[in-house]
Amino acid sequence: MIAVELRKLFRRPRTWATIGVLNALPVLVAVLLVLTDLAPRPGEGPPFLSAVLSNGALYPLAALAIVLPLFLPIAVAVVAGDSVAGEAQAGTLRYLLVRPAGRTRLLVAKLVAVLAFVLVTVLVVAGVGYVIGAALFEAQPTTGTSLADLAGDVAPEQCPLGCRQLGTDSDLLARLNAGDETPEGPTWVSIWTSQDRTVTPPDSARLEGALNLPVQSICPRARVDHGGLPRDPVVQEIVLAELAAGDPIPLDSGDCARLGG
Repeated sequence: MIAVELRKLFRRPRTWATIGVLNALPVLVAVLLVLTDLAPRPGEGPPFLSAVLSNGALYPLAALAIVLPLFLPIAVAVVAGDSVAGEAQAGTLRYLLVRPAGRTRLLVAKLVAVLAFVLVTVLVVAGVGYVIGAALFEAQPTTGTSLADLAGDVAPEQCPLGCRQLGTDSDLLARLNAGDETPEGPTWVSIWTSQDRTVTPPDSARLEGALNLPVQSICPRARVDHGGLPRDPVVQEIVLAELAAGDPIPLDSGDCARLGG
């Protein structure tokens, strides 16, 4: 009976129309963000929405934050009501109730179908959000970390001044980035890891006018996260090699072995 209810649910055009409407909402928000380049400040608006301009990978979470609180419960109520009322309207409910399956089994089957609708809807919204985020939002260099945005969105009272200054739209970073990222005088080398989960996206460490050295571009098998950068032997050898060279020297996978990788 559960399989029958699932087939009935997902063969109804109105089921997919409802999922389409739920996906249209975050798509519309994404388009408006791209056109206006405006997002709420950390702690305002739906969670994660303030961070998506600099990290499109977070848009699935923002899309779910838009849909889950209000619109998904309404859709679930409509689908659940239709699964019972539709049978009554079509005149088939009385035949279902007189079958040996019984009322409890019938209602359990419909409940499972509704739960399947919720799961499919969440997965589709997250998938569409990821595609939209990757297509419309690009990473911007040296714009802070979305982790600070997350802290400001989820627990603003636990995000002190230093945390807020690391937000992607903080006034401090706006002033720092107002001029040349690599002013004349010193030479600039930026070493970072593509496995960074603190500064996201990781390539926000890229500096225009500097020698940018992702650790994995030199040693592809290197496993190092944000906190491990200062302690990692390969990273230490990269720093020593650049300091010894005077002017920055490009490094690639051919240098991995001599750097201890």
